[in-house]
Amino acid sequence: MFSDPSKPDAIAQRLRTLDQQALDDAAVTIDRILTIGEKLASPIPIDYYRLTRLLLRWGNGISPESLDVRRSIQREYYSGAAFIDTVLTSQANSAVAPTTQDTK
Repeated sequence: MFSDPSKPDAIAQRLRTLDQQALDDAAVTIDRILTIGEKLASPIPIDYYRLTRLLLRWGNGISPESLDVRRSIQREYYSGAAFIDTVLTSQANSAVAPTTQDTK
């Protein structure tokens, strides 16, 4: 079940202005979001590499590239993309289909 933008939960409320925050403030907000996420009944795994890369590319919030990076968290939250990527990656790693060479 994906979050409904018209009925924001605690995480969505923090994400609302995240793309407008300076790097330091954004890092604090993301830390708060992660803290909320840890307390969920079934927490979603966090890709810390992607999170670090996002913060390193945070930019000034003026250029189209910077805005795209900043808004990616909101896009993924409402689309479930990060969760789907994590699930698909773990499934792909755990179930490797045999190749034609393996069956000969």
